[in-house]
Amino acid sequence: MNYSAYLSSKDNCSIVKQIFLMSQDLHHAVKNSYSNIISMSESYNLPCFDLTYLTNAKIKHYVGVMQQKYILYWQHTMQNSTKLKFLNTFKNDYTPSSYLGLTSKLSERKELVKFRIGNHKLRIETGRYDHIPRVNRLCPICASNQIEGESHFFIYCNKFSILGNKFYKKREHIIPTYKQLPSLQVIGDLVTSSNHYIKRECPRRPRENTKMWHMLEN
Repeated sequence: MNYSAYLSSKDNCSIVKQIFLMSQDLHHAVKNSYSNIISMSESYNLPCFDLTYLTNAKIKHYVGVMQQKYILYWQHTMQNSTKLKFLNTFKNDYTPSSYLGLTSKLSERKELVKFRIGNHKLRIETGRYDHIPRVNRLCPICASNQIEGESHFFIYCNKFSILGNKFYKKREHIIPTYKQLPSLQVIGDLVTSSNHYIKRECPRRPRENTKMWHMLEN
């Protein structure tokens, strides 16, 4: 919008202004940058939107309206998406997460982000690809008859108990009451912790469990 306002303010004889005016004339027939801005204004239902009379104050107002509408959309998606159910237990505000600044290793960030948003190999996720009902996405490597979700993966699966005890023992001084806390709160505390040690080690747990999963499966 700032660039469109800049173009609109140019002299009518200038080349850039002529191109801008041509884009206005052609946007119904040929998709161009002007069309993209108009489509954006329509999708966000911006009030009294007119590229010809954009001012800094109007641009600031429009950006604020778009931000508010997008955050409402984000909140609605978080609350109603079964795929993001786990993330919704600890992510409730539209702000950058603290872990992004605690590790500079792309591989660690990637592992943690994927686990947080449900992009993993647990049956709670892969069962969707096979159209298996959520209640039937059971852990394939233990006899607990429990859904293989994030809580089961991190805490309850007895096939991972050795790794699990080792993992939590090292972090007991950071979350001393983890044994008394609900499972989702324990995992939420881990993935939202601002402790650098947890953030360095937490992404390794899914990788360790996945390796053992393949060993047990075979």
